[in-house]
Amino acid sequence: METRIALVIGNANYQSAPLRNPRNDARAIASVLQRLNFVVLSGLDLNRDSMEDKLSDFETRISQADVALIYYAGHGLQVNGQNYLIPVDAEIRQEIHLKRRAFSLDELLAIMSRRARSSLIFLDACRDNPFARTLLSSMRPGTRSTIATRSGLAEVRASRGSFVAFATAPDNVAGDGSGINSPFTEALLAHIETPAISISDLMIEVRKQVLKATGDQQEPWDQSSLRERFCFNPSNVISTPDTVFEAAPRPIPVAEPILADVTNDESRSTEIGVVQPTKMFLTLLALVVGVGLTAIPLSFLVSLFMK
Repeated sequence: METRIALVIGNANYQSAPLRNPRNDARAIASVLQRLNFVVLSGLDLNRDSMEDKLSDFETRISQADVALIYYAGHGLQVNGQNYLIPVDAEIRQEIHLKRRAFSLDELLAIMSRRARSSLIFLDACRDNPFARTLLSSMRPGTRSTIATRSGLAEVRASRGSFVAFATAPDNVAGDGSGINSPFTEALLAHIETPAISISDLMIEVRKQVLKATGDQQEPWDQSSLRERFCFNPSNVISTPDTVFEAAPRPIPVAEPILADVTNDESRSTEIGVVQPTKMFLTLLALVVGVGLTAIPLSFLVSLFMK
């Protein structure tokens, strides 16, 4: 069985822009991944230090993993085409803060691709957030042109053997949802345990469900460089007929009876009119094995012993 390790993070309690669903989303995803034979590391509302610890533990564990997975729900930020995952206590007021107080998605993906055979990332982090606005507003007017920020997250070039899924298309904003889970995570939960469905076909089903739920306003996006087919639930679907007919039992072969030779040949031992003992025993044994004792006519048994 392949080794599967997952890191699941749900950050919701941001000081400046709290979110409603990431904690629920992370708990639900962690639960389903455990059922799908993943060793799951999880964290909720992680600050900078806690998030660093979780990521370090994850990076160590995946060195011998067949499949490494990160699911992240929370705020993310793109600057100059690079994506960053934001801890709940982050204050991003200068560009240097991105490296010190946030986590580069590209760096995480590069580490995963080097250590695991297959790397999977699911990001429900394209929500509108104030971090880009705060960063721009805190910079001097003459330096703002050096920073390019856009809504949502930037397109990612999938590294070797990797798969990246976003809650919505690049440079777009995903909704937090009105239910207990976001539209993206709700769709993912609905289809991830489908037997034998590939991860690519899974995302097609997720995309259709999210588009329907959001009135075509949010379209999940993915990019893959996987080198082999991956299924979360690889069980084969075996259809069974409505009616099962049992085959008729094979007939038990019946040995042909060995007829006793009871001629009056004087050279034979017929002194008291009884068949030779050895021959009689073999005859009876063959009949019992072939057809069963109760199936032998009584008259025939008597004839073995009487002239």
